[in-house]
Amino acid sequence: MAVGQPWGALEHLAAFGVTPTNERVVIDGHYATAAGVSAGIELALTLAGLIAGDDVAQALQLLIEYAPEPPYNAGFPDSAPAEAVEKLFTLFPPS
Repeated sequence: MAVGQPWGALEHLAAFGVTPTNERVVIDGHYATAAGVSAGIELALTLAGLIAGDDVAQALQLLIEYAPEPPYNAGFPDSAPAEAVEKLFTLFPPS
């Protein structure tokens, strides 16, 4: 089974018998996973589209005003400034 998860959890997933991916939304058989907070919204909209149709999903997206425009390109360690990565691990040391 493939799963989408936040980048900080990817290295731990193989121990659970799943295949980690860098996809934000993954639907694999009966399972659907998302790779973070905003990806959870995208998963909900994807499922709404599959269940009720694209028109309903788009109406829901409009209802919640989901039109992301992040102010920074710091969503992944490889795109974030080194200082941001260092600050993250200072604030939240890996266990």
